[in-house]
Amino acid sequence: MGLGNVERMKRLPGFLAQYADLPREFYVLFLARVINAAGNFVNPFLTLLLTDKLGMRPDQAGWYVMLSMLVQAPGVIIGGKLADRWGRKAVLAGSQLLSALLLLACAFIPNMHWLPWLLIASSAFNGAVRPANSALAADLTDVANRRTAFSFLYLGINIGSAIGPLVAGLLFRDHMKWLFIGDALTTLVAMGLVQFMVEERFGHQAVPAAAAQEELAHPDERPETGPFWRVMGRRPYLTAMLLLLGVYSFVYNHHAFALPLDLNQKFGSAGPAYFGILAMVNALVVVFCTTAIVWLTRRIQTLQCVALAGVLYGCGFGMYLFTRTLPWFIVATIIWSVGEILAATSNGVYIACHAPISHRARFNALETFSQGVGSCLGPVLMGKFIASHGIDAVWPLTFFLACSAALCMSGLGILEKRRCAAG
Repeated sequence: MGLGNVERMKRLPGFLAQYADLPREFYVLFLARVINAAGNFVNPFLTLLLTDKLGMRPDQAGWYVMLSMLVQAPGVIIGGKLADRWGRKAVLAGSQLLSALLLLACAFIPNMHWLPWLLIASSAFNGAVRPANSALAADLTDVANRRTAFSFLYLGINIGSAIGPLVAGLLFRDHMKWLFIGDALTTLVAMGLVQFMVEERFGHQAVPAAAAQEELAHPDERPETGPFWRVMGRRPYLTAMLLLLGVYSFVYNHHAFALPLDLNQKFGSAGPAYFGILAMVNALVVVFCTTAIVWLTRRIQTLQCVALAGVLYGCGFGMYLFTRTLPWFIVATIIWSVGEILAATSNGVYIACHAPISHRARFNALETFSQGVGSCLGPVLMGKFIASHGIDAVWPLTFFLACSAALCMSGLGILEKRRCAAG
């Protein structure tokens, strides 16, 4: 970004001007995230592809969808390990290229029965992308600008996500082949931007000069040797935080599972339309409020921001128990959407500041794995709970789980602050 553009950004309101001083590479990463998210055509329509185009029963499609999620777990773990060993960009290039090639194959295979298996394989390679992506972003930032930088990337993802399903919906009926081609091409374009325009700060078997111990702003970022489990043991606050994120994910998942069931019970045939309205409200909040919320909470300790996110999850989802009209459903949705912003823009910051650069991608992989477990267990366990206790019983339970996790998160923040004060 040229100096003139930077100066113009600095004249913007405070909550927008915070993005003016980010490293140049972050504007490239932002564009790559927008393109990648805007081209995410296949995943949102996976269930419809399997049922409408391949003629599967819903229960059959459900198994394939679950399998496509489960295979991401080994991809995440292996991707994190390799990103710490070979470098972030090498893993990004390999995993995104293979994922894109498998999507392209879906567009041209003569036997459509291979389609689910190609998509599952693509999902496995795509799982390796996130820990490498997060580690690359952390390598390019420091403690001072990390939360602003991460919120900028989160904003890019949400801008792209607002575009992707709309385009995919237009292509689905009559141009299904272009779902796969478009998804693959946007993946390759985003990959190319990162490979050619973003500097690698972590090379194979080397720690970059910028990560020298005396230059690291936070001592926990200093490189370490030894197995991952031993490094985890030396960072109990970080390990506990990552486990608590699984509880957060368990609760958050019910915006897509329990909420539509609740709306159907309370509003009958209008339930699906109301669910669409609430999904739009959530999207609008995260797109238009992220920058302001990050700016307003910039002086709050990172773990306390994550704790506040849990409280907002509890209050937002808990409100659904007493809510009987659409306007109040919208208010509740806005509340937990603000919590989503705080969690999404703070989790990665805490991990980046407390994971050694030598194991950073593996800690990011553990975050993804913990959240994935929470997301997978949510529908299974809560489905049984709803069958025996009814849909209304979901919301007090989510309130209790979210607020309990938030209390633990706040306690971790207090303990960490005391540890830092004691030196």
